[in-house]
Amino acid sequence: MANSSSLVAVLALGTLWSLAAAPRPADARRPPVPDVRGSYFGNFVAGNSDTWPGEVTLFLQTGSRLGGELRIGARVTNVNLTGTVASSGRIRLDGNSGTGRNRLHFRLTGTFQEMSGASPRFDGSYRITGARSESGSFQMIGNTD
Repeated sequence: MANSSSLVAVLALGTLWSLAAAPRPADARRPPVPDVRGSYFGNFVAGNSDTWPGEVTLFLQTGSRLGGELRIGARVTNVNLTGTVASSGRIRLDGNSGTGRNRLHFRLTGTFQEMSGASPRFDGSYRITGARSESGSFQMIGNTD
């Protein structure tokens, strides 16, 4: 009888040990995020069809966290952006410009696409809220060298 209880205890400890050594879903590696650092040039097209040249520069990437700057023609310059990139290439960027009643909030949501033999693309939609309200789309070609 003592041998069978010892055997059960050893089997139970062995099971616990193998469960502890098995990878947990939280420990599983996430797919890597693409390196999206670089400058992207293109056009911002408002809902009323007005078009402005624009530039998004992403100069900081730590894992999925991004930092950069937005310029839309002469209308908006040097807006600091922060955001994230997902392993699927989905990018979300937010930034603010101005103070008080002139404050504007910018949100860019888009997708990064690497194409073999071609420059990467960053396409999506934007929304400006605050002192004025506007939304539209953007299409940009990247220079990530």
